[in-house]
Formats: sequence, C-alpha cells, structure tokens
Amino acid sequence: MPLQDGLESTMLIRSGTAHSDVPIIALTAHGLDGDRERCLAAGMDDYIQKPLRRADVLRVVQTWAGRRHRPSAPPAPAPPPAPALSTAVDIWPPRQLLPALLAAAEQHIVNMEEAAREHDETAVRAEAHALEGAAAIARTSRIQRGARTVGHSARNQDWDQVLSALARLRDECDLLRGIGEGGSQVAAG
Repeated sequence: MPLQDGLESTMLIRSGTAHSDVPIIALTAHGLDGDRERCLAAGMDDYIQKPLRRADVLRVVQTWAGRRHRPSAPPAPAPPPAPALSTAVDIWPPRQLLPALLAAAEQHIVNMEEAAREHDETAVRAEAHALEGAAAIARTSRIQRGARTVGHSARNQDWDQVLSALARLRDECDLLRGIGEGGSQVAAG
C-alpha cells in the first residue's frame, strides 16, 4: 500500500474500538519466510499468498465468514506450500509474463524517476508498490525486492537512495530482458 502497509493498518485497526473485531486476512505477493508469522503477530486472522489458489481462498472464506476476530484464538494452521511453478494449475509460466512485466517496469521506472525528481513520495511509493506486485506475480524476486527498496527509500525521503535503487532496478530489467530474449545469463532469486 502506498501510504501504510498491511501490518501498520492491522495494528491501527486492532488498537481502535470501532471495527477492531473484524477479521483481517493477509493477501501477500511477497511470500517471504516469516511473512505469515509477522502478519498473525500484527493481529491478522489468516494469510493467503499469491499466486492465489482457489482452495486457499475458499478455505479462508469458509473459516472466517460471519466470524469475528478473537485475539486469544490460536492462528489457523499453515496451508501446505504452494506447488512448484511448473505444476501450478492456476498460473502460467513466468517466461510468458516477462515481456509484459518488462514493458510495465520500464514505465513504472520512468514514472518513479520523474516523481523522485519532484520529491513526490506518494507517487514514488504507489508506482513502486504496483511494480512490486507485478514482479511477484511474474516470480521475479530481484525486481520485486528492488521495487520494495525504492518504496522504502521514498518513505524515508532519501532521494539519492531512490535514484540509486532505480538505476539498479533498471539493470535488473536489462538482465531479465537478455534472459527473455534467449540469453544464457542466469538470474538468481
């Protein structure tokens, strides 16, 4: 989220009196180790990781429909790990996403550079968030992390770091472009 992340939003909701008992479900594109635990510790009730799987969404809806948040309730058991990318039924291979991701990334980078020159934190963070989500769907973790770094740097008003991170992000896109065009380079996640 451009102005506040889900953990901050959850803690704010849970600390208030109105709506503090509404169930909050994390929907994350990150899928990093410890994300589920951080979300539950912040007061969320459940966790779903992208790419979405129908079974996960149905499980969460069936579990939480009509229920209220209970701070003392034990967290729901962790779902089984998502299938390997090549065997997932609900998603397509990321190589097919690469051209669209790279075209979108280029536009996001241009927009972030312009916004950074104007010290427009909100615009930089919104663009970074959009790129981070697209990169997560395409399973390009280096672009995802790069976009996250840009967003955090903008949040800290560190404009030199924003521009430096954007340059690195552009390099990562160039590396992936070479892979997508049949290059022999290998991108580590």
